Amino acid sequence: MERFIHKKADPNEIPIIFVRDTSGNIQKKVSVNEWTNRYSPASLDLLEIKLYRQALAYYSEQDYEKAIDLLKFLIIQTGYTHFEYIERLATIYRKIHAEALEYQLLSSVLASAEIIGLPSGLIKKIERRIDQLKLNIEKNEEK
Repeated sequence: MERFIHKKADPNEIPIIFVRDTSGNIQKKVSVNEWTNRYSPASLDLLEIKLYRQALAYYSEQDYEKAIDLLKFLIIQTGYTHFEYIERLATIYRKIHAEALEYQLLSSVLASAEIIGLPSGLIKKIERRIDQLKLNIEKNEEK
């Protein structure tokens, strides 16, 4: 007797986008993956670039709440694969004295580093930053 292994359906493969014609009639249903592959991969990259530039503008204006929101969105959208977003968010957390949030961000990235496929140089950089953060937290607790 053979065992059948049922894989859960990837939510991005389920057809949920309706392609309509000019009169509003539904022509077909498309999955998110199919849509991004067929229609707009370049525009998604442009959107990421624009959002990151806007986050940098908020950062330079010291409007950290808006920058944090954009960076969190970009980090989740890219699956923790763009270290510049993570590093900028960690820097903002350090500036606003949110060491616990910085530690949580860096440790979650470090925990998933193998899955993400981070280079060993970045892993060492994150580890050094976490060690430095632990020392700062311990110094603050002693005061």
